[in-house]
Amino acid sequence: MSLADELLQDPYKLTIIGTLRKNKKEIPPELLAIRERNANTSMFCFDKKKVLLSCVPKKKKVVLLLSTMHEGAKIAKETGKPAIVQNYNETKAGVDTFDQMCSNMSCNRKTRRWPL
Repeated sequence: MSLADELLQDPYKLTIIGTLRKNKKEIPPELLAIRERNANTSMFCFDKKKVLLSCVPKKKKVVLLLSTMHEGAKIAKETGKPAIVQNYNETKAGVDTFDQMCSNMSCNRKTRRWPL
């Protein structure tokens, strides 16, 4: 979460949206409680310019998303999903494609040097 703060400040001024691991100490335990929450429910936490979303897409599964792009708890009427989740799902394909392209490329060079 400190990385999100650092990227928002000068000279970067970058916004982020992405998932978080559940073992981070900065995450409140209320957001990780699975048994008390039904499927398709969301909880929002706000801090200055950051939004932390705890979403339960199906029973016994919690997804944590951090966004510095969004403000407020907006939920789409047609899908019932938070705007953060929709934006993440729309943009994650680019990251997956980039990772796939990087795995196909190699920067190894042919060398004549013998190992010692």
